[in-house]
This record gives sequence, C-alpha cells and structure tokens, in this order.
Amino acid sequence: MYLDFYQLKRAPFHLTPDPEFLFLSPSHKAALGAIMHGIAEGYGFVAIVGKAGVGKTTIIRAYLETADQQQLKMISIVNANVSPRGLLKTVLREFGDDFEADDPFDLVNRLHQILLEEYEQGRKVALIIDEAQNMPVETLDHLRILSNLETPTEKLLQIVFVGQPELKDKLELKELRSLKQRVVLRVAIEPLTDEQSLAYIYHRLAKVATTLEPIFTQRALKLIVATAKGTPRILSTLCTNALIAGFGYRQNPITARTVREVIDHLDEARKPQRLRRGLALALALIVCAGVVGLCREKLKDEGSTVGTYSSKPLQMLTRPQRGVLESVFAGRTVKDNPWDNRVTTTLNVTSIQESQSETEQIDSKSDLMPESVKSTNLTEKTQEDDDRTKSEPGQSLRDIHGQNFVRIQHYW
Repeated sequence: MYLDFYQLKRAPFHLTPDPEFLFLSPSHKAALGAIMHGIAEGYGFVAIVGKAGVGKTTIIRAYLETADQQQLKMISIVNANVSPRGLLKTVLREFGDDFEADDPFDLVNRLHQILLEEYEQGRKVALIIDEAQNMPVETLDHLRILSNLETPTEKLLQIVFVGQPELKDKLELKELRSLKQRVVLRVAIEPLTDEQSLAYIYHRLAKVATTLEPIFTQRALKLIVATAKGTPRILSTLCTNALIAGFGYRQNPITARTVREVIDHLDEARKPQRLRRGLALALALIVCAGVVGLCREKLKDEGSTVGTYSSKPLQMLTRPQRGVLESVFAGRTVKDNPWDNRVTTTLNVTSIQESQSETEQIDSKSDLMPESVKSTNLTEKTQEDDDRTKSEPGQSLRDIHGQNFVRIQHYW
C-alpha cells in the first residue's frame, strides 16, 4: 500500500521475528553468544531474560538460521504452562515417538534412550522454552532431573530458558535452588538506548529502501524514540502506523504531527484514564457549584437581616447603649456574600440616628419627674448600662426592660 509511495521494496517493520532484519545491540550480541556457546559446549542450562518486546524470540530465530540443522535437533516449547508428564510427552512427540506410558519414570527412561541415539549420531538436542516464567515450579524442578541425563563428558539435553524478568524471581524460590545452581550462563537483554533506537530504525529502512531520501523528519524520529522507550516491538509498531498514516496524508517525509496522531490513536491505555479524569473533574465542579449555591442562598437569607433594626427596641435603648452601637458600626462595611466580592454594602446607621431622635423625645418627658427620683433612676440605669456595654460587638444586647433582644450581625 505505502511501499511504492515511499519507494520501499518490502515492509521494513514487520513484527514477525525475521532474522534478516536482526539488529544486534551489545546485550543482543551477548544473548546470542550465550546460546551458541552454551549449546556448543554442552553446559546444560542457559537463561535469556528480557522484557516483552526486546527481541528474545528474534535472537532464537537468528541462532536457528546460523546453526547446522544436520548437527542440531531443536525442540521449541511455546506453551510453558504444562505438567511434567505433558512436557515429556511433547518432547517425545517431537522425535516421532508416541510412547503410550503415562508414568513419568517410564517417560524419562524412554527419552534417555532417544538422547543416547542422537548423541551416537553426532547430533545435539536443544530444548527451547519460551515464556519460561509461566512454567509451573513442579515442571521446572523436573527439568533438573532431565539435566542429569548425560555422558561422562557432556549433557545429552541442552535447555534454554527464554523469559521475562519474572523468571529470575521464580528461580530464586527455595524449591528451585538446585536448578538455579545449574544455570551456567545467564544474560539479560536490555532496552535500547536513544542512539540504538535510531540506529534500529535506520537499519531496517536501509534493508528495503531504494532511495536515500529521508522518510521521517528528525522531530518525528525523536518522538518515536521517546515514546518507545527502547522497546524494538514498539518502535516497529509506531513506524508501521506512521507509514500508513503518512501515506494517507500523502506526506513525505512524515512529520512529528502525524506521529503524534498515531501515538494518540494507539495509546488505548491513556484514553480511559483521560475520560476518568474528565468525569471526576466535572463531578467535582458540579459539587462545588452546588455547595456555592447553597452558601449563597444561606448568606442571602442571613444578609437580609443585616442593617435592619426594629425601631421599637432602639427607642428603648439608653444614650450610653446608643453611643456604643454608633461607635462600633460607624464606617464599617458589610459583605453580603463572601463568595461574591461584587456585593458590598455600607452599614447604614441612619435608623439608629432616627431612633435616637425618637428616644430623646421620650427622655424629654422625664424632665417632669422629681429630681430625687430622676437622680436615683439615672444612677441605677447608668450602672446597669455600663455593665451591658461591656458586651463585645456581635453579641446580643438585652434592653433595659429585659424583654426584647437586639441582635447585630456584622462581618469584619
């Protein structure tokens, strides 16, 4: 589809482990060397460990391409989750032997005879166990027994474990301590560095390109490398999809914007996460809006009483009490709603002043009272008023008759 547009002889980024496109980083070379040397020298056990997609299977295929098939019998176990009996029957079946016995002891003896025949013909037998971290502990321990099938000079069965890092943890189990000691060669395939990732892409393109014109811009390549984080499988996936998208846009070379679209499309794990974050944010905003609305309604209800005073109680206040109210609230402001700083009103003490004038008219009538009575009442009221004026602003003030309350609500 895109091959002619980009002048490619074949697809450069197939996910199949094609040895023709083998790219050997230092750790890949070490793994390949360990397999070749371990089988050739008859070490018995070799372990190759690496994360998913780093190229473990490609290394195995590369070894098979270089090995002499006349001198090597290779048996591959793809499904590692098998019982000891199932493993033995699978190996025997690879030799064309349908041994009917079910007893593991009989199966091991039969396999021993076949291995001796292969040894006499000058052929080595290698058992490759892929995804070895999934093999049951019982089956792994049984492989230790198979490693005892040997001649005075070498092992009759070479076993290569190929697995993810969990394999190392499994070999640390107490039940497999003896097996771990028999693993002579262990190699870990590391993710590619940024420089190695670029070299991996250039290496594959060079195998199939018929022109020297660049297919990706430098920014596009940097974005691919940063996203793949050194995993060859992800590098190939991103490059393949970028080639398809670029062909659709008739874009040559492919830009970083197109690569970003490909990454967003392939990143299925991020989409549900973004959706969950968006829903959580929307829910939080709805809750906050509801709380704010309730607070505003409550504050409006409370604010309706602020600055509203009944004239009847104020008329009954004495001059000292009125002086306290005027001194406390004169010039202060009331915020009707702390959630909305636009609503700010000034406390109006006009009603207090009007009440004061009305009270003075009432007090003028007291001038008709005898001086002795006025003096006595004034002394008692003054003392009582002084005690009441010690109340802090915002507290309730009881009038001199002890019947009515004046509650002054204010915000600082």
